[in-house]
Amino acid sequence: MTTTFVGSLTWRRAIKTFVPQPPDAVPINVDAITAAAAEAPTSFGLQPYKILVVTDAEIKRRLRAVAFDQPQVSDCTHLLIFCARTDIEDRIASYVRSTGCSTEHASMIGGFISGLRNQTAWAKQQTMIAFGFALAAAAELRVASCPMEGFNPDGVSAILDLPHYLAPTAFLALGYACPTTVLMPRFRFPRTDLVENIAALRTVPATAVPSRYRHVTPVRKRREKLE
Repeated sequence: MTTTFVGSLTWRRAIKTFVPQPPDAVPINVDAITAAAAEAPTSFGLQPYKILVVTDAEIKRRLRAVAFDQPQVSDCTHLLIFCARTDIEDRIASYVRSTGCSTEHASMIGGFISGLRNQTAWAKQQTMIAFGFALAAAAELRVASCPMEGFNPDGVSAILDLPHYLAPTAFLALGYACPTTVLMPRFRFPRTDLVENIAALRTVPATAVPSRYRHVTPVRKRREKLE
């Protein structure tokens, strides 16, 4: 049966009940799913994340205890744990060594990173891009999955003895859906609510309203005062 990519996304559901691999089922191609995540775009190509693939039953059981006892964690065949990397400076150094990029480019990356208000939050945003690619790949392969954020990150780190620079960000449970489970109705807001086409610049009225920031002291003057 020929399917489209969007059709696969429409097929995808958050599966809450997994069963052991049926005798006639095709093994899950987890390598293809993690490969898709590894190909996801990230800012500057730094890929500040790591994907842990957990298959051990005892480890999954212990992780379930710090994930509000959600059965998907222990019943899935593969539990993918997406962790953001917080060792950004080391990541930049590794990137520079691997790519041989120019000093100017490396300096530009470093300047951007050092100017971030919250580097960990930025790394988690990049991690979620890879997470989305993995979720879409699972749908394309028709692998039952369940994206999850309901867990205690500190508990996960303790169970897996993770290094300090890995921050558990999201779970992706993969497995075989229970055929008798009644699923909740699928809902999506209409695209007209989610997508807006802007084909031209919006005109500004001749009597534009003064900026509410007009009273703010210019940056240069503020700096002069501070000096």
